[in-house]
Amino acid sequence: MKQSKPPLPVRSGPQKRCWPTITYCGKCYACRCGHHNVCRELKVLGCIVDGIFQEYVVMPRSQVYEYDASKMTYQQAALCEPFTIGLQANWRGDVRPGDVVLVHGGGPIGLIVANIAKSRGATVIVSEPNESRLAMAKDFCADYSINPMKEDLDAFINKLTDGEGVNVIFEAAGVPALLAHATSQLSPAGRLVAMTFGKEPIPVNFKEINAKELTILGTRHQYQKFPEVVKILPDHLKEVDEITTHVFKAEDFQKAFDTLADRNSGAGKVVLTFA
Repeated sequence: MKQSKPPLPVRSGPQKRCWPTITYCGKCYACRCGHHNVCRELKVLGCIVDGIFQEYVVMPRSQVYEYDASKMTYQQAALCEPFTIGLQANWRGDVRPGDVVLVHGGGPIGLIVANIAKSRGATVIVSEPNESRLAMAKDFCADYSINPMKEDLDAFINKLTDGEGVNVIFEAAGVPALLAHATSQLSPAGRLVAMTFGKEPIPVNFKEINAKELTILGTRHQYQKFPEVVKILPDHLKEVDEITTHVFKAEDFQKAFDTLADRNSGAGKVVLTFA
């Protein structure tokens, strides 16, 4: 990291993480409420806007966070941003001690969501048809890991909860049918958090939503979660190391992307290093 001129009140060096949102209007209703993550003018570096795969990136000072390099490495700190996504989702779902939580999807984000839910005192079920991801879920944090192609997930939920249903569902698999079916898997007063963007409309059973007084929530990126994640991530380094399955040098970026795209590679989070 290099400082601008005149110097900013932040030390130069590698011990920094950046919140990648680079543009929001600051004037709309969402921004006025502090929800910059859903501003209509939102621009996210590396997602909506290109330019993150380079050695130096210009970032606003307000979005640069320092971390304690004695507590985690530069590579481990690279997982700050994905953990903010998981923390945001758990905040939206209001996960509480004693909750039974179902996470649809055992990819990296689903596992991070599950890990944070577990740290909040919840009992966690991960549903994932990919065997390599299912194995990772077992090692990572899940109290129960289910392959829904081989086991009856609904029957398992009913047995585990004495027919009440799970209290919180996170849909992190990107399968629209899971959202449509989720209301039947939830307990009364349960919460459903949709984490993926579908292309088609999804039928919703409002009769069941009203009868159970369910809460249906969306979640997108994060807001105001970076400071907390910078503090708590050192307590999750075992999981950070487990989910970081591949590390490549920047010049091997094509191999890194090919590995990430191969669902049989067993890839979790893939990290590029520029040092």
